Amino acid sequence: MVAMRFSLLTAVLCAMAFAPDSALVAQTHPAARPARASALDRAAFPIESISIDGNEQYTPEQILGVAQLKAGQMASKADFEAAYNRLQACGAFSSVGYRSKPAPDGKGYTVRFEVIEAGPFFPVRFEDLGVEPAQLVAALQRADPLFGEKIPATQEILTRYSKAIEAYLATLHRSEKVRGKLLPDEAGELAAVFRPSTPVPVVARVLFTNNEAIAGDILAHSIDAVALGMPYREPTFRRLLESSVRPLYEQRGRVRVAFPEIGTEKAKDVDGLIITVKVDEGASYSLGDISIQGSGLSATEALNLSGLKKSDIFNADAIDAGIKKVEHHVWRQGYLDMKSVPERHYNDAAKTVDLSIRIEQGPRYVFGSLIIKGLDILSEPPIRKAWRLKAGQPFNPDYPDSFLKNIREEEIFDNLGETKAVIDRDEKDHSVAVTLIFKGAPPKTEQKHSGGQGGPPR
Repeated sequence: MVAMRFSLLTAVLCAMAFAPDSALVAQTHPAARPARASALDRAAFPIESISIDGNEQYTPEQILGVAQLKAGQMASKADFEAAYNRLQACGAFSSVGYRSKPAPDGKGYTVRFEVIEAGPFFPVRFEDLGVEPAQLVAALQRADPLFGEKIPATQEILTRYSKAIEAYLATLHRSEKVRGKLLPDEAGELAAVFRPSTPVPVVARVLFTNNEAIAGDILAHSIDAVALGMPYREPTFRRLLESSVRPLYEQRGRVRVAFPEIGTEKAKDVDGLIITVKVDEGASYSLGDISIQGSGLSATEALNLSGLKKSDIFNADAIDAGIKKVEHHVWRQGYLDMKSVPERHYNDAAKTVDLSIRIEQGPRYVFGSLIIKGLDILSEPPIRKAWRLKAGQPFNPDYPDSFLKNIREEEIFDNLGETKAVIDRDEKDHSVAVTLIFKGAPPKTEQKHSGGQGGPPR
């Protein structure tokens, strides 16, 4: 009797191993295959081992949690098909395949699933749901083994998690339709955001509290132009505070300004929200040590050129203007791709900000050739002779416009019209060709005057 059972098991497993549907199958669309009810499909034997290939974000345990398979359980081919269909339908994979075959000892199955995850993955955020995010995270983890800090934003995933959140809110006696959507976070990076499906209210008015250094109407005016009428989402609104309001404080040394609380209430007179921003202005900071490197000037020369002085009130606009002066000097030396990297180092005890400015010069460009258009054979030679920049010299990008300005001021031509300098950079050999374009002006017409004793026309 034992021998007969072993022979039957071996025969069934071998039949399944060589049946067409037991080969590795992969689908790119979540279409469930119809279940079959043959004796071969219904034959159940132990799963001796299960392996997962191709996973990166998800662990094997998470994937098997969705497949609802584990080593040691009794399973049939129909169970494998059902597991395959669950993985395909969950929306987390762009492709799923599996292969089942007899284990080496012939007493059960070995199963291998191959998956391709449906990336990219995005962080998860919750808005305006009236529940602590930790509660929603726990609810989604209970509902789906695949839920994690980051998820693929497929429609199946977004819809399923929205339904799971709705179900959890229902247990709290709250009826709320939820929608999942990709939206930018505070840093402008996309996130999978779950929020009520009702339209997002717009900003109707912005008020500031706890402010003293800057009047509330000045603060409101700075943000009204970019915030009024926009759909209110706190991450986006905070970005606007950083770009519109923070600069006002950084002009006054308030480099530690913060916006710890943002409140909302429905406006009574208009359709929208009144946003109330609490401001923590912080203390006023001064400039500490200033370091400028990579300008080609001595430390003293660079500092004098910038106009920045230690102990001055920290003023972000003045600092930007000082950095631009140094940048322009470097740029004029032929470093057309130069950039500056400023860094702040805060000393909160002394209320100072040390400033480190590093100039990255990049390749140096030299003057290559001069092309002159619009002049005849008599007019061109004097202009070419007056051009002082020689081939191979560091290229000063200010020089062509300055040269044309001098030509006009010296009134070399009687009817000089539009002039233009075109700069053509060669990125390979780091040389610059300059084309000067001259155009004549229409002839001047004489004005006739009548009456009086002569004199200038009026």
